[in-house]
Amino acid sequence: MGGRSILGGLVLAACSAALAPPGHGVARAETPRAVDPGRERDAALTTKVSAQLQSADELRDTSIRVVTDGGFVRLIGVVPSEALRRVALEIARTTPGVAGVDDDLVVM
Repeated sequence: MGGRSILGGLVLAACSAALAPPGHGVARAETPRAVDPGRERDAALTTKVSAQLQSADELRDTSIRVVTDGGFVRLIGVVPSEALRRVALEIARTTPGVAGVDDDLVVM
């Protein structure tokens, strides 16, 4: 009999904690996330270069992936001609904030 009341008390406590308004009842520990400014800059640069590539009419039908690490941009994908490869590389190179461009584009 005593076991049943303990179990009932635990269930009641768990339900109460789950239904309590934020800031009441059971305290929840939140792990602070360290912000890596380099990672944020790289993500912004990836977005910027990708947008520039997509806005170029001649590159709209291509699929070029942009990966950025430490300000260096890598273009990965397939383009239909050498001329379009050069256009993509030039767009990446002239995007403000790009430290360098690695070419992993394949012409097919």
